[in-house]
Amino acid sequence: GRGAADRPLQVSGKIALDGVALRLAGRRAVLEDVRGDLEFDADSLSGGPLLGRFHDAAIDTRVAFDRGRGLVLRFSGKGDREWFGTALEDLVGLGREESDPWLTPVRGQAAWNAEYRSQSGLVFRSDLHGASVEFPAPFEKPADTARPLEVVLTPGETEWLIDAAWGTDVRGRFEVAETDDEWALARAGIVLGGGPPALPEAGHVEVSGELADLDLDPWLALGGGGAPEPAGWLSRVGRISLDTAGARVLGHRVALEHLDLTLSEDRSELHLALDGEGVAGIVRFPVDPVAGKAHLHLERLYLDEAVPSGEDAAGESPEEEPPGEGGPDLHSGLRAERWPSFDARIESLRFEKLDLGSFRAVGIHTEDGILFKELRTRSSDLRMSGRGSWVSGEDGIPESRFEATVNTENLSRLLTAAGLDEEAAAGGRVEIRFELAWPGAPFDPSLEKLEGTIAMHAKDGHLPRVRVGPIGRLFAFLSLEALPRVLALDLSHVFGKGLAYDRMSVRTRIEGGSANLREFTIAGPSAHIDVSGNIDLVSRRYDQEIAVIPRVTRSGALLPVWLPVLPVLAANFVLEKLTGDDEIILDRLFRLRYRLRGPLDDPEIERIPARSPSERKE
Repeated sequence: GRGAADRPLQVSGKIALDGVALRLAGRRAVLEDVRGDLEFDADSLSGGPLLGRFHDAAIDTRVAFDRGRGLVLRFSGKGDREWFGTALEDLVGLGREESDPWLTPVRGQAAWNAEYRSQSGLVFRSDLHGASVEFPAPFEKPADTARPLEVVLTPGETEWLIDAAWGTDVRGRFEVAETDDEWALARAGIVLGGGPPALPEAGHVEVSGELADLDLDPWLALGGGGAPEPAGWLSRVGRISLDTAGARVLGHRVALEHLDLTLSEDRSELHLALDGEGVAGIVRFPVDPVAGKAHLHLERLYLDEAVPSGEDAAGESPEEEPPGEGGPDLHSGLRAERWPSFDARIESLRFEKLDLGSFRAVGIHTEDGILFKELRTRSSDLRMSGRGSWVSGEDGIPESRFEATVNTENLSRLLTAAGLDEEAAAGGRVEIRFELAWPGAPFDPSLEKLEGTIAMHAKDGHLPRVRVGPIGRLFAFLSLEALPRVLALDLSHVFGKGLAYDRMSVRTRIEGGSANLREFTIAGPSAHIDVSGNIDLVSRRYDQEIAVIPRVTRSGALLPVWLPVLPVLAANFVLEKLTGDDEIILDRLFRLRYRLRGPLDDPEIERIPARSPSERKE
């Protein structure tokens, strides 16, 4: 046989690690306080579990090495956004200015695992269960759900490639490059709805793909909250091109088919082109909202039915989460002082069924917020003019405040647009004055905190048998939905086809979610009606009293109702003829009074008994 010198050297053993530090070659990442055993021989190295800590987080490490596969390290642990930010700094050299915009919306902790291969790079995986991602859709994720995230980092000498998959419908490729010993995001391509991402040729971020539904409101809130500074990652967006089956804007459905967002050549403005049956036109928005001015020119904007924020594709709203466990109210973070001056023009604006015609709004940026110098709509049936403000108060909480006057020659059309039945509607010259204020953004009013007054004066019209629709809440304090039901109790043959009026006057105070009537009178050829009380706009409940005083008319339409007191009616009728005053109405003795209580959809209507003569004397 061969001699001892000809035999291969047999080397094997075990290394006990007790509180040592391991560093990844070429990186700042250090695994501290490592404990465990490593076994080796002449061709391989293995070990685990090795327990250590990486920036105060426990890490479980498995080690494997052989000449064919090279070094393989497997890690697992649990981390939060601060930990992940530190990991990106130490592993990739990516600074917080680059990583924080992506990590700031992450709340909570999640388990993760990673595998490092010396011949290929690092693969990171987590379902992020336990962590919420508070970016708007389609990137959002509640804490109690799982959404797989896989990130593959491929190192190079002067750049890293990062491939990421977020669930099954978001994929991206990012290039992080080193320049002058600093690492930063050089370019990125993100695809929504499936399909492989590709890096753009220019050094910016491009987003493409398709969405079943796009909720623009939280993106507006995020962009208007001042989170991304002008020099940050927002200025890296080169293009966003998306096809969509619909969108939600200002809380309403909009038939949007395509949007295209680009950055101007001087990188000072974002240009947004919108196209669809419900919206078409151009929006120019400054990257630096303090120094620039926004321009909006739309051919059309048709806001369909209201949709609650967060409604899913099936049209069902998610269950409310306990305070502190769900995502934040993005609108509450809006900063009025971070919105620019603007000039908005819409050639054709519709709000649900209401055709507002042309629209013009001009806003002036101030240190505290925005002054709405001009608000104007004009259509064949409706004219509105007003002004307002959206500024931060002394406590830093922004407040919206508006005053406006609305005029129309046809109240019935306005009420029909609010969701009222169309039958028997006719005429009605009306003027409505609003003075309203609420904390928060102009497009996000809160009924609970709404304050102000609404006054309405109308002449010569006819109210149909009404049923209040979605935007009819604005007219809820008028009791228009319940009034025909009240009149039908005793006077159905008179008011069965609606109520004609010569004059209608309404003044109401809105406060604490309640509309308190200061005045509500309807004077018509058939009756004089007074309404008092209030409506809880939040719980949508009546608490009112309605008084109806029928009139004696030449047609005698009310005589069947008042047959038992025909002599008195006749005397009243003669008095009208002698004095020539057609405005004389029946004495309080013949007043009908009703109490209206309960939900707007199905209130309880109770006839209040007439008072005795002795009670009336008191």
